[in-house]
Amino acid sequence: MNHINPNYHDLITCRDLVEAVTAYLEGALSPDERTRVAAHLAVCAQCVAYVEEMETTIRVAGRLRDRAIATGTEQALLRLFHDWRQDRPVG
Repeated sequence: MNHINPNYHDLITCRDLVEAVTAYLEGALSPDERTRVAAHLAVCAQCVAYVEEMETTIRVAGRLRDRAIATGTEQALLRLFHDWRQDRPVG
């Protein structure tokens, strides 16, 4: 299963990373996808902070499960995160 849009070749966006973060943290990405995420993290401090926050959340709340969050809630949270990211300077 592709977790990251294959049309971006070697580059992924912050949005791609957000959508793939669970698979990344659970070791479910393909070697190519994992390499692409690592390359993005090497140049995006904001996504490094996001991944660290997710690691902390998982450690505190327990293992993520597919049924842990309702689809509507997940989409609302992704929209909020996306809107928040647009308001922050890209660095």
